[in-house]
Amino acid sequence: PIQILLLGLLQASASSSVPDFTAHGGALLASVSNALASDFDAFSVTSGMFAIAKVDVSGANVLYNVLATGLGTDTISTIDFYLSPAPEMDGQSIQSICSQCSGVNFIGTWSGGRQYMKQFSLGLIYLSIRTKAKKNIRGYVKLPASHGAPYFSVAVLQSTRQGATGLAAFRLSAYGAALEYSIIATGMSGAIKNAALREGTTAKPGTQRFQVCTTCSGFFLRGKWPGAGAYKDALMSGGLSLFLPTAKDATGELRGNFASGPARLSSCTFGSNQTGATTATMPDRKNASCVTLLVPCGFSCGGSPAPASLLGQACAAQQT
Repeated sequence: PIQILLLGLLQASASSSVPDFTAHGGALLASVSNALASDFDAFSVTSGMFAIAKVDVSGANVLYNVLATGLGTDTISTIDFYLSPAPEMDGQSIQSICSQCSGVNFIGTWSGGRQYMKQFSLGLIYLSIRTKAKKNIRGYVKLPASHGAPYFSVAVLQSTRQGATGLAAFRLSAYGAALEYSIIATGMSGAIKNAALREGTTAKPGTQRFQVCTTCSGFFLRGKWPGAGAYKDALMSGGLSLFLPTAKDATGELRGNFASGPARLSSCTFGSNQTGATTATMPDRKNASCVTLLVPCGFSCGGSPAPASLLGQACAAQQT
Protein backbone atom coordinates (compact mmCIF):
# COMPACT_ATOMS: atom_id res chain seq x y z
CA PRO A 1 0.00 0.00 0.00
CA ILE A 2 2.87 2.41 0.76
CA GLN A 3 4.46 1.74 -2.64
CA ILE A 4 1.12 2.32 -4.40
CA LEU A 5 0.62 5.59 -2.52
CA LEU A 6 4.11 6.85 -3.42
CA LEU A 7 3.65 5.92 -7.07
CA GLY A 8 0.34 7.77 -7.14
CA LEU A 9 1.94 10.89 -5.68
CA LEU A 10 4.76 10.82 -8.24
CA GLN A 11 2.37 10.34 -11.15
CA ALA A 12 0.14 13.17 -9.93
CA SER A 13 3.14 15.50 -9.62
CA ALA A 14 4.47 14.54 -13.06
CA SER A 15 1.15 15.22 -14.76
CA SER A 16 0.62 18.59 -13.06
CA SER A 17 4.06 20.10 -13.52
CA VAL A 18 6.46 20.92 -16.34
CA PRO A 19 9.78 19.02 -16.12
CA ASP A 20 12.82 21.16 -15.32
CA PHE A 21 14.46 20.39 -18.67
CA THR A 22 16.30 22.74 -20.99
CA ALA A 23 18.10 22.46 -24.32
CA HIS A 24 20.17 25.21 -25.92
CA GLY A 25 20.95 25.80 -29.58
CA GLY A 26 20.43 28.23 -32.41
CA ALA A 27 20.65 28.92 -36.12
CA LEU A 28 22.65 30.81 -38.72
CA LEU A 29 20.48 32.49 -41.35
CA ALA A 30 21.72 33.34 -44.85
CA SER A 31 20.33 33.58 -48.38
CA VAL A 32 17.99 30.83 -49.59
CA SER A 33 20.28 30.13 -52.53
CA ASN A 34 22.94 29.17 -50.00
CA ALA A 35 21.62 25.72 -48.93
CA LEU A 36 19.45 27.23 -46.19
CA ALA A 37 22.63 28.06 -44.24
CA SER A 38 22.38 24.60 -42.71
CA ASP A 39 25.89 24.82 -41.26
CA PHE A 40 29.03 26.93 -41.23
CA ASP A 41 30.33 25.34 -44.44
CA ALA A 42 27.27 26.59 -46.36
CA PHE A 43 27.29 30.02 -44.77
CA SER A 44 28.42 32.54 -47.39
CA VAL A 45 29.73 35.98 -46.42
CA THR A 46 28.89 37.47 -49.83
CA SER A 47 25.08 37.44 -49.75
CA GLY A 48 24.68 40.71 -47.83
CA MET A 49 22.08 40.00 -45.13
CA PHE A 50 22.72 37.60 -42.24
CA ALA A 51 21.21 36.69 -38.91
CA ILE A 52 22.07 34.63 -35.84
CA ALA A 53 19.40 33.15 -33.61
CA LYS A 54 19.69 31.73 -30.10
CA VAL A 55 16.95 29.16 -29.46
CA ASP A 56 16.33 27.54 -26.06
CA VAL A 57 13.73 24.98 -25.02
CA SER A 58 12.75 25.66 -21.42
CA GLY A 59 9.85 23.91 -19.74
CA ALA A 60 6.95 23.86 -22.21
CA ASN A 61 8.20 26.85 -24.19
CA VAL A 62 10.77 27.87 -26.79
CA LEU A 63 12.73 31.06 -26.08
CA TYR A 64 14.29 32.92 -29.00
CA ASN A 65 16.67 35.81 -29.61
CA VAL A 66 17.16 36.77 -33.28
CA LEU A 67 19.65 39.41 -34.44
CA ALA A 68 20.02 40.46 -38.10
CA THR A 69 22.59 42.57 -39.92
CA GLY A 70 23.38 43.73 -43.47
CA LEU A 71 19.90 45.12 -44.18
CA GLY A 72 21.06 48.50 -45.48
CA THR A 73 17.93 50.55 -46.22
CA ASP A 74 15.76 47.42 -46.32
CA THR A 75 13.54 46.44 -43.37
CA ILE A 76 12.30 43.12 -41.99
CA SER A 77 8.65 42.33 -42.66
CA THR A 78 8.14 38.81 -41.22
CA ILE A 79 10.00 36.23 -39.13
CA ASP A 80 8.62 32.70 -38.73
CA PHE A 81 9.52 29.21 -37.54
CA TYR A 82 8.90 26.74 -40.38
CA LEU A 83 8.45 22.97 -40.27
CA SER A 84 10.09 21.17 -43.19
CA PRO A 85 8.85 17.72 -44.35
CA ALA A 86 12.49 16.68 -44.88
CA PRO A 87 15.91 18.35 -44.50
CA GLU A 88 16.49 21.21 -46.96
CA MET A 89 12.91 21.19 -48.26
CA ASP A 90 10.51 24.12 -48.14
CA GLY A 91 8.05 23.88 -45.25
CA GLN A 92 5.09 25.68 -43.75
CA SER A 93 4.97 28.30 -41.01
CA ILE A 94 4.14 26.89 -37.58
CA GLN A 95 4.87 29.96 -35.46
CA SER A 96 5.15 33.67 -36.27
CA ILE A 97 7.67 35.80 -34.39
CA CYS A 98 6.39 38.99 -35.99
CA SER A 99 4.31 39.99 -39.01
CA GLN A 100 4.89 43.75 -38.90
CA CYS A 101 8.43 43.72 -37.60
CA SER A 102 10.37 46.70 -36.33
CA GLY A 103 14.13 46.77 -35.76
CA VAL A 104 16.79 44.07 -36.09
CA ASN A 105 16.68 42.31 -32.70
CA PHE A 106 13.71 40.14 -31.74
CA ILE A 107 13.39 38.45 -28.34
CA GLY A 108 10.38 36.49 -27.17
CA THR A 109 8.71 33.24 -26.14
CA TRP A 110 6.92 30.65 -28.26
CA SER A 111 4.41 29.28 -25.76
CA GLY A 112 4.02 25.51 -26.04
CA GLY A 113 6.79 25.23 -28.64
CA ARG A 114 8.28 22.26 -26.84
CA GLN A 115 5.68 20.03 -28.52
CA TYR A 116 7.98 20.20 -31.57
CA MET A 117 11.05 18.90 -29.72
CA LYS A 118 11.15 15.77 -31.89
CA GLN A 119 11.18 17.89 -35.05
CA PHE A 120 13.87 20.15 -33.58
CA SER A 121 16.03 17.11 -32.78
CA LEU A 122 15.59 15.81 -36.36
CA GLY A 123 16.67 19.16 -37.84
CA LEU A 124 13.32 19.81 -39.52
CA ILE A 125 12.60 23.31 -38.16
CA TYR A 126 14.10 26.42 -39.69
CA LEU A 127 13.79 30.16 -39.16
CA SER A 128 12.87 32.40 -42.09
CA ILE A 129 13.23 36.18 -42.33
CA ARG A 130 11.57 38.08 -45.17
CA THR A 131 12.13 41.75 -45.97
CA LYS A 132 10.04 44.44 -47.64
CA ALA A 133 12.42 44.23 -50.63
CA LYS A 134 11.39 40.55 -51.01
CA LYS A 135 14.70 39.19 -49.73
CA ASN A 136 14.66 35.96 -47.73
CA ILE A 137 17.22 34.38 -45.41
CA ARG A 138 16.80 31.07 -43.58
CA GLY A 139 18.63 28.73 -41.25
CA TYR A 140 17.89 25.37 -39.64
CA VAL A 141 17.68 25.37 -35.84
CA LYS A 142 20.16 23.04 -34.15
CA LEU A 143 19.66 21.77 -30.60
CA PRO A 144 22.84 19.72 -30.21
CA ALA A 145 23.72 17.07 -27.67
CA SER A 146 25.96 18.19 -24.83
CA HIS A 147 28.63 15.59 -25.62
CA GLY A 148 30.80 15.04 -28.66
CA ALA A 149 31.59 17.02 -31.79
CA PRO A 150 30.71 18.73 -34.00
CA TYR A 151 29.34 21.04 -31.33
CA PHE A 152 27.19 24.11 -32.04
CA SER A 153 26.39 26.89 -29.58
CA VAL A 154 25.07 30.46 -29.53
CA ALA A 155 26.03 32.98 -26.85
CA VAL A 156 24.27 36.25 -25.99
CA LEU A 157 26.77 39.10 -25.65
CA GLN A 158 26.16 41.39 -22.69
CA SER A 159 26.83 45.11 -23.00
CA THR A 160 28.55 47.59 -20.69
CA ARG A 161 26.52 50.43 -22.24
CA GLN A 162 22.87 50.87 -23.15
CA GLY A 163 21.93 50.14 -26.76
CA ALA A 164 24.66 47.67 -27.71
CA THR A 165 23.81 44.00 -28.20
CA GLY A 166 25.24 40.99 -29.94
CA LEU A 167 25.08 37.25 -30.61
CA ALA A 168 27.98 34.89 -31.27
CA ALA A 169 27.66 31.44 -32.84
CA PHE A 170 30.40 28.84 -32.31
CA ARG A 171 31.01 25.37 -33.72
CA LEU A 172 33.72 22.88 -32.86
CA SER A 173 34.86 20.87 -35.87
CA ALA A 174 34.17 17.14 -36.18
CA TYR A 175 37.34 16.23 -34.26
CA GLY A 176 37.25 19.20 -31.91
CA ALA A 177 40.47 20.62 -33.38
CA ALA A 178 39.15 23.96 -34.67
CA LEU A 179 36.55 26.48 -33.54
CA GLU A 180 34.49 28.30 -36.18
CA TYR A 181 32.70 31.49 -35.16
CA SER A 182 30.22 34.05 -36.50
CA ILE A 183 29.57 37.23 -34.50
CA ILE A 184 27.00 40.00 -34.98
CA ALA A 185 27.24 43.22 -32.93
CA THR A 186 24.89 46.22 -33.09
CA GLY A 187 24.59 49.60 -31.40
CA MET A 188 28.24 49.87 -30.42
CA SER A 189 29.91 53.21 -29.67
CA GLY A 190 32.56 52.72 -32.35
CA ALA A 191 34.71 50.24 -34.23
CA ILE A 192 35.63 46.93 -32.61
CA LYS A 193 39.32 46.68 -31.72
CA ASN A 194 41.34 43.73 -30.43
CA ALA A 195 38.44 41.27 -30.21
CA ALA A 196 39.60 38.16 -28.39
CA LEU A 197 38.70 34.92 -26.63
CA ARG A 198 40.07 34.81 -23.09
CA GLU A 199 40.11 32.31 -20.29
CA GLY A 200 37.84 33.03 -17.35
CA THR A 201 34.44 34.69 -17.08
CA THR A 202 33.10 37.95 -18.52
CA ALA A 203 33.48 39.54 -15.07
CA LYS A 204 37.01 38.19 -14.47
CA PRO A 205 38.84 37.77 -17.79
CA GLY A 206 42.10 35.87 -17.77
CA THR A 207 44.82 35.06 -20.30
CA GLN A 208 44.08 35.77 -23.96
CA ARG A 209 44.02 32.54 -25.96
CA PHE A 210 42.91 33.73 -29.41
CA GLN A 211 42.90 37.08 -31.21
CA VAL A 212 39.73 37.32 -33.31
CA CYS A 213 40.90 40.56 -34.93
CA THR A 214 42.98 43.64 -34.05
CA THR A 215 41.50 46.40 -36.23
CA CYS A 216 38.18 44.70 -36.96
CA SER A 217 36.23 45.40 -40.13
CA GLY A 218 32.56 46.13 -39.49
CA PHE A 219 30.25 44.50 -36.97
CA PHE A 220 29.92 41.04 -38.53
CA LEU A 221 32.95 38.89 -37.74
CA ARG A 222 33.48 35.38 -39.05
CA GLY A 223 36.47 33.06 -38.98
CA LYS A 224 38.20 30.01 -37.55
CA TRP A 225 40.53 29.29 -34.62
CA PRO A 226 42.67 26.35 -35.80
CA GLY A 227 44.31 25.72 -32.42
CA ALA A 228 41.14 25.56 -30.34
CA GLY A 229 41.52 21.83 -29.74
CA ALA A 230 44.03 22.50 -26.98
CA TYR A 231 41.30 24.35 -25.06
CA LYS A 232 38.40 22.03 -25.85
CA ASP A 233 37.70 21.23 -22.19
CA ALA A 234 37.62 24.93 -21.30
CA LEU A 235 35.29 25.63 -24.23
CA MET A 236 32.90 22.82 -23.32
CA SER A 237 32.79 23.84 -19.66
CA GLY A 238 32.25 27.54 -20.36
CA GLY A 239 35.80 28.47 -19.35
CA LEU A 240 36.42 30.84 -22.28
CA SER A 241 34.73 34.19 -22.91
CA LEU A 242 34.53 36.52 -25.92
CA PHE A 243 35.38 40.23 -25.57
CA LEU A 244 34.67 42.96 -28.15
CA PRO A 245 36.48 46.15 -27.03
CA THR A 246 36.02 49.67 -28.48
CA ALA A 247 37.88 52.94 -28.00
CA LYS A 248 35.39 53.88 -25.26
CA ASP A 249 35.64 50.53 -23.47
CA ALA A 250 38.95 48.77 -23.93
CA THR A 251 37.90 45.96 -21.58
CA GLY A 252 35.05 44.84 -23.84
CA GLU A 253 31.93 46.83 -24.67
CA LEU A 254 30.27 43.51 -25.58
CA ARG A 255 31.22 40.27 -23.89
CA GLY A 256 29.82 36.77 -23.57
CA ASN A 257 30.69 33.33 -22.30
CA PHE A 258 31.01 30.43 -24.70
CA ALA A 259 27.71 28.63 -23.99
CA SER A 260 28.24 25.16 -22.56
CA GLY A 261 25.21 23.47 -24.15
CA PRO A 262 22.15 21.70 -22.76
CA ALA A 263 21.70 22.03 -19.03
CA ARG A 264 22.78 18.93 -17.13
CA LEU A 265 20.55 17.89 -14.28
CA SER A 266 22.18 16.84 -11.05
CA SER A 267 21.00 13.23 -11.24
CA CYS A 268 18.71 10.92 -13.14
CA THR A 269 18.05 7.26 -13.86
CA PHE A 270 17.77 6.05 -17.45
CA GLY A 271 15.37 3.32 -18.50
CA SER A 272 12.92 2.46 -21.29
CA ASN A 273 9.15 2.33 -21.58
CA GLN A 274 6.86 -0.36 -23.03
CA THR A 275 7.49 0.78 -26.60
CA GLY A 276 11.27 0.74 -26.18
CA ALA A 277 11.69 4.54 -26.04
CA THR A 278 14.40 5.87 -23.74
CA THR A 279 13.20 7.50 -20.54
CA ALA A 280 14.88 9.50 -17.78
CA THR A 281 13.57 9.83 -14.23
CA MET A 282 14.88 12.96 -12.58
CA PRO A 283 14.17 15.58 -9.90
CA ASP A 284 11.64 18.28 -10.63
CA ARG A 285 13.34 21.17 -8.83
CA LYS A 286 10.22 23.33 -8.71
CA ASN A 287 8.12 20.74 -6.89
CA ALA A 288 10.77 18.71 -5.02
CA SER A 289 9.47 15.50 -6.62
CA CYS A 290 10.34 13.25 -9.55
CA VAL A 291 9.21 13.15 -13.17
CA THR A 292 9.75 10.65 -15.97
CA LEU A 293 10.02 11.82 -19.57
CA LEU A 294 11.07 10.50 -22.94
CA VAL A 295 14.40 11.90 -24.06
CA PRO A 296 15.97 12.56 -27.48
CA CYS A 297 19.20 10.94 -28.65
CA GLY A 298 22.23 12.53 -26.99
CA PHE A 299 20.42 13.73 -23.87
CA SER A 300 22.68 13.77 -20.82
CA CYS A 301 22.11 14.01 -17.11
CA GLY A 302 24.72 14.94 -14.53
CA GLY A 303 27.31 14.55 -17.30
CA SER A 304 26.20 10.99 -18.11
CA PRO A 305 24.66 10.30 -21.53
CA ALA A 306 21.85 7.80 -21.96
CA PRO A 307 23.29 4.28 -22.48
CA ALA A 308 23.65 3.33 -26.14
CA SER A 309 21.85 0.05 -25.44
CA LEU A 310 18.69 2.03 -24.67
CA LEU A 311 18.70 4.39 -27.65
CA GLY A 312 17.67 2.35 -30.71
CA GLN A 313 14.38 3.73 -31.97
CA ALA A 314 14.36 6.29 -29.18
CA CYS A 315 16.98 8.58 -30.73
CA ALA A 316 14.30 10.91 -32.07
CA ALA A 317 11.68 10.27 -29.40
CA GLN A 318 9.67 13.28 -28.34
CA GLN A 319 9.60 13.87 -24.62
CA THR A 320 6.24 13.71 -22.84
